[in-house]
Amino acid sequence: MFFSRMTPSPRLAALALGFVMIGAAPSSLLGQDEFQITGRVVDQVTGEPLQYAVVGVPGLQSWDLTDENGVFILDRIQAGVFRFVAVRRGFYYADQDVRFSGPIEIQVDMTPEEDANPVGPGNVQGRIRDQESGRGVEGATVTLAPTDQETTTNSQGRFSFTDVSQGALLLTVRQVGYQPRSDTLVSLPGMTLDVELTMAAAAITLEPIQVVARSPFLEARGFYRRARTTNGYQANRQMIDEAAPTGDLTRLFRTIPGVSVERDRFGGIVLQNRRRNCNLGTWLDGMRMPGMDISTYPPEAVEAMEIYLEPSTPMQYSNNCGALLIWSRRPGGEEFRNRAANERR
Repeated sequence: MFFSRMTPSPRLAALALGFVMIGAAPSSLLGQDEFQITGRVVDQVTGEPLQYAVVGVPGLQSWDLTDENGVFILDRIQAGVFRFVAVRRGFYYADQDVRFSGPIEIQVDMTPEEDANPVGPGNVQGRIRDQESGRGVEGATVTLAPTDQETTTNSQGRFSFTDVSQGALLLTVRQVGYQPRSDTLVSLPGMTLDVELTMAAAAITLEPIQVVARSPFLEARGFYRRARTTNGYQANRQMIDEAAPTGDLTRLFRTIPGVSVERDRFGGIVLQNRRRNCNLGTWLDGMRMPGMDISTYPPEAVEAMEIYLEPSTPMQYSNNCGALLIWSRRPGGEEFRNRAANERR
């Protein structure tokens, strides 16, 4: 018995199919009430074995590709009536409902297609849904291998391919926020495969989020507002540590345009407005500190600093030259305690 020439008509396919039990197929590690089907696919005209034929029982998800001798092995077959399919490029496909009751060995004779009566290519269409909500997944990338066909799903999660060649295909779906998945399909000539599958959400590592803890002390004294609205130089604790890792604030001051680090007539360190050649006034926690030697204030005690040159100096700290505002650290309220957090969704 054999598969003879098959056409897309299910009725004709049923008339053309037959089997013979040549012998019990060797058993493998199968479950209870499961057995193996083995067989061989040959060219009906020449009798030569056909390699790369796709043979399977779709209802049991059992598939195999014939080797150079045309041999195939199908595992985990169960008793009952199931659809049996054999497909190979250049030959009419075989498609028949078959009753299986135990291990058998099948020979499938496939007839070459006639150029004057081609069956034509197949189609693949389907829908991608979210595994949890059931809603369509929009914008997913769907590819077919080994072809170079690619498309994206619409707002309902639907997609389609036309002019699909027959044989085994690998359908791959990818979308941001979901685990990619790949599934093997068998395309039949002149037939349309309707596919529906789901995608599970995947964890995504996002860019680190910078979290800033603001000091209530500085908030109340307008530090953050001036940093947004006033021309000048503002340095928080992190910037101070980066610019003056050894604790030398004069190193930080020397990087600020328009000011220079000088000694006053008493030998103390002050900041000078280069353009006006005058010394900046100094404020510590909002209090004016005339003649303060800034080198005597411990750098590790500084929470933030502001430097303004006239005419951009805030009114409450204004003088004829400019202002240096030093804000000291407060226990339990340190400014800019930064942390990077990777959020996973």
